[in-house]
Amino acid sequence: MTWRVLRFFLFELVGGLLGYLLLPLAEAKLGAIVGIVAASALWVLVDLRRSHRLLVWLRLGDSQQVPALAGLWGEAGDRMRRLLRSREQQLAVSENRLVEFLAAMQASPNGVVLIDGEGRIEWCNQTAVEHFGFDAQRDVLQHLGNLLRDPSFAAYQAGGDYSGDIVIPGPQSSTSRPVRLALQLHRYGEGRKLLLSRDVTALEQAEAMRRDFVANVSHEIRTPLTVLSGFVETLQNLRLDDADRQRYLALMAQQAQR
Repeated sequence: MTWRVLRFFLFELVGGLLGYLLLPLAEAKLGAIVGIVAASALWVLVDLRRSHRLLVWLRLGDSQQVPALAGLWGEAGDRMRRLLRSREQQLAVSENRLVEFLAAMQASPNGVVLIDGEGRIEWCNQTAVEHFGFDAQRDVLQHLGNLLRDPSFAAYQAGGDYSGDIVIPGPQSSTSRPVRLALQLHRYGEGRKLLLSRDVTALEQAEAMRRDFVANVSHEIRTPLTVLSGFVETLQNLRLDDADRQRYLALMAQQAQR
């Protein structure tokens, strides 16, 4: 800054000297004043031109095409260029991390839906597209409630308690091909939510088969025991001869071997 002030006064001195020398001696003082004013005006015009070039460059935001400027404006332009380049590098790193994160979410076996503070879809992976029938391009910024209209999910979302999940029929579910989805919301950021979905159709079918198997086995076990209990009661309460007793014992052995 000191050199800038010194150059300004030197520029005025040269202008005043030229004005003093170019006019007759009687008007030398006036010539010096005119020379100083002209030099100051020229300095200001040159300075304005340099600042304008720097301002135009800043508006374009091109860190490579920095204007060649001298003095204070040149130093300011160089510092701004380094700052812009640093910001561009940081932005590139952030974008790469975002791409890697979304790629990881895309590979997730669970459906993933990012929801903004207004309840609109910001992004979803391919699994969520398959679970809910979304269009990954068309449905961006659409309200989730307009696309997923299950009453139990609407109540779950409005309730605000997301400590557990809920299970709903999938939009593609049918009588011949039932689909069951487990959904859970997670809060993150400023009012944003993350919706995770899992296809639990196979798990529920396996659980139903397990319950049926246990019920059938219990019935099969209970039936011979009921018969044996009846035989024991008969032997206890009736007076039977040896032939009847042997026949009942044979039947009991037969039931026990089932």
